[in-house]
Amino acid sequence: MNSAIVKRSVVVRGKKTSVSLEDTFWLAFKEIAAQRRMAIAEMLDTISNDCDTANLSSAVRQYVMHHYYVAAQGGGRTIACEDQRQPSSASNQQ
Repeated sequence: MNSAIVKRSVVVRGKKTSVSLEDTFWLAFKEIAAQRRMAIAEMLDTISNDCDTANLSSAVRQYVMHHYYVAAQGGGRTIACEDQRQPSSASNQQ
């Protein structure tokens, strides 16, 4: 597995920008977009609009991690940057 960070040119809200992500996160992000039948640009727009961060690369990583965390917990569909800062009481008891 290649863990090098790769800078990728993308379009967010009609403007060119870039995200710097490891291949694993980029592939997972593309997989989530495909599952939702959304274009990469559409997913990035949603994350950019909903996330409370200026760093799009970090927001994408958080989104991917949260998506798979919810899936592992048997949860449903994740929403971009839903309250990810508040851990559940079950995870606090570990």
